[in-house]
Amino acid sequence: YYATVVKNYPKSPKAAEALLKVGVIMQEKKDTAKAKAVFQQVIKLYPDTESAKQAQTRLTSL
Repeated sequence: YYATVVKNYPKSPKAAEALLKVGVIMQEKKDTAKAKAVFQQVIKLYPDTESAKQAQTRLTSL
């Protein structure tokens, strides 16, 4: 569902948060490579958001 939000509504205020959640799910599934890629994408696409800050924090902890 989160991926759908990101894909269909990339300009939505919820898109950054949804993409971050996808990364968190990947991290919980122990898929570090995908999680890292998703967190980097959050930072790149939504640089000035709270989600980007959280993604950066999670990225450094991987």
